[in-house]
Amino acid sequence: IVMGTIAYQWIRTYVPSEGLACPEDVSVFIKEYACGGGEFNITLKNNGKFSIAGYFIHVTNESEQEIATTDISQNITLGGVSAGGAVIFVSASTNSMKPNEEKKSVFDLTGADITNKIELVQITPVRYHTVDNKLRFVSCGGAKIKEELTCDLT
Repeated sequence: IVMGTIAYQWIRTYVPSEGLACPEDVSVFIKEYACGGGEFNITLKNNGKFSIAGYFIHVTNESEQEIATTDISQNITLGGVSAGGAVIFVSASTNSMKPNEEKKSVFDLTGADITNKIELVQITPVRYHTVDNKLRFVSCGGAKIKEELTCDLT
């Protein structure tokens, strides 16, 4: 019994007590977008109370599809860098997009797995968050936005 108690106490320290989560007041919205010539331009505005580091972006060209599944973060040419499936505004581990700030991103979708149009875009903000004195990269799933649009890439 003593060995079981010691093992339990030791193992318990390795299991996280709660999941990583963003503060509730993280929020972004799509201020404007433009398409053409194989490019997709998007301007995001941080209308939340916290700074963010970047975002996950997925699109689809199927109007009846509920979830956008095509990751276009690798196609960014302006306004950030692709890192681990996300668009990060600066390469340092900082939350550089302050509240009320706007950022424009440009994606070159020529040759991407998309056929000449985008009908749905899904954005999930990400930020760096300190937990137990360790800097963690956190996806803000509660702040995910989904917007239907008509975007002709030709």
